[in-house]
Amino acid sequence: MPDLQFVLPHWLYWSGLLGFPLIAMVLVRRQRQRPPTQAVNLPIGYLLLASAGFVGFHRFYLDSWKGVFYVPLFLGILLCNGQARDAREVVSLADSDVAVAEFDVEIAEEDVAADPADAAAAARLASAIAEAEASRNRLQTASADHQRWSSTASYLALLIAALMLVDAVLLPRLVRRCNENETLSAI
Repeated sequence: MPDLQFVLPHWLYWSGLLGFPLIAMVLVRRQRQRPPTQAVNLPIGYLLLASAGFVGFHRFYLDSWKGVFYVPLFLGILLCNGQARDAREVVSLADSDVAVAEFDVEIAEEDVAADPADAAAAARLASAIAEAEASRNRLQTASADHQRWSSTASYLALLIAALMLVDAVLLPRLVRRCNENETLSAI
């Protein structure tokens, strides 16, 4: 996701990359030692919430159809970040156009200052000023478009974070309910 402003430290990335499989192995071994009446495990639920909760894997682990709500939100973030990346390119091109147009205005102003009676220089100045104004308008439109896509991605990410926080609080109850349902269906 190119538009996120957070940079994960390398030590955290590598410790997570190496630590996740070890933690998962320990949790699975502990789960196998438990009585078979427990279908799901709370630590595994929290591990899934922490590692893939943004896509709703913790809900799928609990056999909850509500995990489906996370998928379109995550896909929306991916779409918005792609659009923001494209809009950032348009902003960069528009910014370059503004710089070129302002340089053309400066050159035309120098030509007019050198010979105020030159009608062609005055026409070039008027044309350069009009082009500079049009370039500034394109830059403003492109910046607004980029901001809109970036804001939408941020709002979707905040919504997923809020849903994950709610699920973090509800997870013990959800695990208990899932284990009760598995026990009842086994009878």
